[in-house]
Amino acid sequence: MNDATNARISDLLRQAIADLENPDVHYTLDAAYNINERGERWYLAHLWLNQSTVWNPELTDTELVCELVMQEGSDRRSRIRVPFSVIYRIERMRATSSGKGIHEPTLFYDDARMKAMFAEMNQNLAEHRRAKQEASESE
Repeated sequence: MNDATNARISDLLRQAIADLENPDVHYTLDAAYNINERGERWYLAHLWLNQSTVWNPELTDTELVCELVMQEGSDRRSRIRVPFSVIYRIERMRATSSGKGIHEPTLFYDDARMKAMFAEMNQNLAEHRRAKQEASESE
């Protein structure tokens, strides 16, 4: 885990949380996974953060914790944890009066981190499939 990178992510997320007071500001956060309220991992998280999708955001030393609407049009909130170590992109955009978003330059992107996390995810999925197949063959 790169402490300088995670400190940068923490600073960007601190700014994002402050910006949530402005309904015209939106952030997207890409991570290899997030952890929901039941402790389950959900892979390939593309999280949309704005005033109407995020509640009770908190930053710890190692992760973002918040309640988030995970599906457009839903009122259901899920409490999730996103470790800084799995975040590979943060983007900011502003809404315009026409309803279109204006993307600002990407705030954070780490290609090596993204590739390493996808490689780990693929390995974990392959191991899960192998274990599932072995269990079905032994029945």
